[in-house]
Amino acid sequence: MWSCDIPKSKRKTPLTVVLQSYNNKAEVNYLVDLLETRAKAKVVVLEKGGLRKSDFPRSVTFHRLGNKGRELGAFLWYVSKYHSSLKGSYIFASANIGKHDRIGMICNLLKSRKKFQCRAWGDPDDFDPQDAYDFDLDEYLGQKLLPAVVRPFGAWFEKYVGDWKRYTKRHTPCYNGVFRTHASYLRSRDVKFYRRISKQVNAHNAPEVGHYIERAVSPVFGPI
Repeated sequence: MWSCDIPKSKRKTPLTVVLQSYNNKAEVNYLVDLLETRAKAKVVVLEKGGLRKSDFPRSVTFHRLGNKGRELGAFLWYVSKYHSSLKGSYIFASANIGKHDRIGMICNLLKSRKKFQCRAWGDPDDFDPQDAYDFDLDEYLGQKLLPAVVRPFGAWFEKYVGDWKRYTKRHTPCYNGVFRTHASYLRSRDVKFYRRISKQVNAHNAPEVGHYIERAVSPVFGPI
């Protein structure tokens, strides 16, 4: 059903894989076996559905979250909660691995030696800074979204994340809810930074700002 062929790790530095699940029991259990036996990774499950800790191996660190904020809301919650104790490398991923070839993305990230990596979307030559700045979204897949506290995306970015011109020079929109980063990047931001954004993203099950965060994964979770 799913396939990821990686050599057995000789890792000496810690790797934690944080999986956001919504009743993805089979997918998570497949990943746990792969991650623990082959990648020597610690696995954290952030469950937004009805599964319990007993549905997974005892080695898994389990948290139940409300069904708000999509996968990036869960990741912001995790970084906010554990900010002071973060160490080593992290892979954050949606456990819905049958969608968007997420298993392929996770497999590639497990092989990567980069401190930050995601699957960048689109051709950089097609990037239009003004179009990106003006991005907003009233509804998605027929569902009305909770409007961001500041609109459009560029204005929100300048208020809550950082310098827009710098972003346009090294933008990396990371869709699909899968990326790799390092504690040194996550801790270079104050915990208040993550709490402030987490509060916005986790305010609703369909927040417009969740789509902003997809476009800002690199500067939010990666190098400033």
